[in-house]
Amino acid sequence: MKKILIVLGLIVGFSTFILAETGLPTQPPVEGKGYGIKMKEVMEIRKQMREIETKAIEEDPELKKIQEEIKSLHQQLQEKVNAKLSNNQEYQQLKEKLESIKKEWKQKQGCEEKKK
Repeated sequence: MKKILIVLGLIVGFSTFILAETGLPTQPPVEGKGYGIKMKEVMEIRKQMREIETKAIEEDPELKKIQEEIKSLHQQLQEKVNAKLSNNQEYQQLKEKLESIKKEWKQKQGCEEKKK
């Protein structure tokens, strides 16, 4: 039972790590009633946790092997999903819209970094 919980925890952690590695933008903080402050705190905590997880994975050969397997499987899944949905007009439009938003966020992020 303990092993199952550990494996499930690792899968959730790895999934989060993989999503972070794909460069998907995080949701911008919502203004008002302190939500933005809490969201920033949550994002910072998750970042610190990912760094600790990454270090633990790098130091443990078994975890590193599992991570590589998950990455490989995730890549295979994405390739097959993309191939299957290549003719799906709605999906392709949503994909283009997402790319546009990501580009916009990156530009805004670059402008904010320059101000600092």
